[in-house]
Amino acid sequence: MAYGIKYELFFSDLENKQFKIEILKKGYITDPFGVGTQPAQLVGTGTPCEIIWDADDDIYSPIIGSRCVLNLFVTDAFDYDEFQKSDEREYKVKLLEYASYGNDYNDEELPWEAIDQKWDGKIGATIFYSAIWEGFLVNDGYKEAVITKPFPITLEAYDGLGTISGFKTPFDSTDTAANQNLFYYLRKVLEYTGHEFDIYISNDIRKDGAAANDTIFHDIEVSKYALSNQNLILRDGKDILTSILKMTNSRIFQSYASWYITSNSSIIDNRITQSVAPSGGDSGNVPNEPQPAPVFGSPSIEIIGVSPMIDNTSYSLVVQNTGGTVPTQYVWTYPDSSTVTQTSSDILFGIIYLGLVPLSSDGDVYSVVATDANAQTDNDSFTLDVDARPQETEADQGIVPPDDPDAGTVVPSLPAAPVNYMITITEASSVSNAYVSPSPGTFSYSAGQVGDSFSMTFDLVSLVGEFTSLSNVTSFSVGAGFSVTRQLIGEFIRFTVTGTLPVGGSNAFLKLTGAADVQNFTYTFNMSDSLSNAGLAPSQLVFTGGEGKAYSGTFNVNADSGYQFQGRGDAQLTNSTDIGQSLSNTLVSDTQIQVTVSGTIGISDSSSTITVSGGAISANVGSSITINPSGNIDVAQNGGWFDVSITSNGNFTITPGRNWITTSIANGTASTTTVRVYFTQSNEAADRVGRVNFYASGSNTILASIRINQEGTQ
Repeated sequence: MAYGIKYELFFSDLENKQFKIEILKKGYITDPFGVGTQPAQLVGTGTPCEIIWDADDDIYSPIIGSRCVLNLFVTDAFDYDEFQKSDEREYKVKLLEYASYGNDYNDEELPWEAIDQKWDGKIGATIFYSAIWEGFLVNDGYKEAVITKPFPITLEAYDGLGTISGFKTPFDSTDTAANQNLFYYLRKVLEYTGHEFDIYISNDIRKDGAAANDTIFHDIEVSKYALSNQNLILRDGKDILTSILKMTNSRIFQSYASWYITSNSSIIDNRITQSVAPSGGDSGNVPNEPQPAPVFGSPSIEIIGVSPMIDNTSYSLVVQNTGGTVPTQYVWTYPDSSTVTQTSSDILFGIIYLGLVPLSSDGDVYSVVATDANAQTDNDSFTLDVDARPQETEADQGIVPPDDPDAGTVVPSLPAAPVNYMITITEASSVSNAYVSPSPGTFSYSAGQVGDSFSMTFDLVSLVGEFTSLSNVTSFSVGAGFSVTRQLIGEFIRFTVTGTLPVGGSNAFLKLTGAADVQNFTYTFNMSDSLSNAGLAPSQLVFTGGEGKAYSGTFNVNADSGYQFQGRGDAQLTNSTDIGQSLSNTLVSDTQIQVTVSGTIGISDSSSTITVSGGAISANVGSSITINPSGNIDVAQNGGWFDVSITSNGNFTITPGRNWITTSIANGTASTTTVRVYFTQSNEAADRVGRVNFYASGSNTILASIRINQEGTQ
C-alpha cells in the first residue's frame, strides 16, 4: 500500500540550505495539486532533525544502522497521540534536501514565487527535492511532557537494519538450484527492511575470469544449507547479513536513501563507483556520478498532469515512477488509438507534449504502459479535464448595464482562473563523458508575465575529469528563438539561456557537442643520495596523466671514475612518502645501477623523495697487501677481538676459514686501513685453529693470511 504525506516541515540549516521533513502514513491520500486534503504543517524546535549513525568505534563493524530524531512542538493543532497507537511501519519519515539547480536556492534565477506549483506536491517534490534519509517511525520512541502547550516532543525513526533479525533467512523451497550467489541473499535480506532502495557496491576484489559487470557478491556462490546452523535451522536475516559482510570485509549503511556496501579496505575512498541490480546483466560500472539500477520489484507509474486545464493553453503529461525498477520503454496510446513508443535513449523519455489543448479535448484519455529490463510492466491513464477560458463581464469591471433591473447594485463575479505557461528546455548533449544538470529544466510563469525576460542556467559537468577551456564544447545552440551563452566556472561550464516569455509556453532543446578533458595529476619524484664514490642522474622524475594511468621511469646510480659496483645491493632505496610507487634496481654494468620507479596515477598531485645510500669501491685489484700483526696469533678461551692494520695497493676480499671467526668487513680497497677480527668462546676439549685469508678481489690468489690459535677447555 502506498504512503501519503500527512505532515511536513520546511526548515534551513546554518548555511541556509533548504530541507524538508515528511511524515507519511500508509494508505493516506493527499492532493498534490493543492485542491483536496493537504499535508499539515509541523512546528519544529531550533534543531528539528538529527541523523545519527549508530556504531561502535570498530571500523570493521559490518552493519552501521541509522536513526532520525525529530524535535517538534505540540500545539493546539497537533497532539501526535496517533503515533502511540500506530502499527509497525505505519508511518514513514523522510528527510529531503532542496536540490533543483544547486545547493542554495537563493542563487537560482527561478524564484519560488514564480512557480505555479505546489511545492510539497508530487511534481514539486520530485523536481526540487531529493531524499537523503528514509526510515520508519517507532511508537516506543514517542516522548511527551505533561505541561501546558506548546511544549517540545521527540520522535524517533529507524532505517530498518535493526529489524531484520526478526526474519528468517530467505530460503526458497521451490527453487531447485543447488547454490545461490551472495548478492541474492543480500537483496532478499534487505527487502526485510521495508525499503526499496538502490544498492551501491564498492569492492575491488574479483574472481579471476568473472563477468565484467559482476561484483565479489556475484562471484561467490554458497549452498543454501550453509545458511542454517548445525541443526539445519535457518539463521535470522541479521546473522546472515553480518556473515556475508564479514566474509567480504565489508560494511553497510544508508546514505541518500540508498544502501551502500563498501570494502573496509577502501573506506577512505571518496567515491562509490559501482551499482548493481538483481540478476543477469545486473551490475554496471559508473564513473563519478553513478546512476543505480533499482533492485526491487517492478515499475509503479503514474501520469502527472494539471487538472483542470484551461483551453488553448500548452500542457505536457509526465510519467512518474515510484517502483523498484526503472522502465526502459514507454508505449503511449492516444485518444485516436494511435501509439507512440519511447525508449530510454529518447530525449523526452516519459514526457508527452500536448501543445495547445482545445475545449473539444475535454474527456480525452491518454494511457501509457511502462516496461522494465525484466519485461515487468505497469500502466496508467489520464483523462483530460478542460475548462473554457473565463470571460470577464462588465459586472466584473464594476459596470452596470443601463437596462439592468438591479441598477445601482454591483455583483462581483468570482475571479477568473489564472492562466499559466511553462518553458521546458531539454538537453540534447553529445559531449562525451559529461552530463547536464538540470535535465530537463523548467520555468513556470503566468499569462501576466508574457513578454518579460527570463533566464535559466545549466551546468555541464565532466564524469571523467574536468573542463579546462570553453573550447572543450565545440558547438552549442538552443531553439525556440532563445539565446545561450557560456562561462567556464572552475572545472565545469555553465550555460545561460535567456529570452522573452512567450504566449502558451515553449519547448526547446539545448544542443551541445564536444568532449571533456581527462583530469591530469602530477607525480613528482626527487632524488637524494648518501652515496660514496657515486652519483645520481637525473635528479627528478615527473609523471603526468589521468587517474589510473600507469607510469614507469628510470634513473641511474653511476660510479665515480676509478670505482665500481660489486652488485645491485650497493644501492639501497628508501621513500620519504609512499604514494603507491614500486622501486627496483638492476646492475647494468660494473659502473652503473639502474633504478626503476613505477605505479599508477591517483586522484591528486603527489610527490616523494627517493634516497639512495651505499657506494662504489675502487676498480683496482690489489696485487700486494701487508697486515700487522701477521703470522700466528694466540688467543684465550674466552671470545674477543683484535684489530689488523692493512696496507693494500687495490681491492681485496677477506675470508675467515672457520665459523667461529668473523671480520668487520668482507671487502676492502686501497683506502682500507683497519679490519677487526672477532672470535667466539671455545667450549671444546681441545685447542682449535683457524685462519683468515686475504685475496686479490675476484681472484683465488692469497695475498696474506693470519693463523689464530685458541685454547680449548682443559
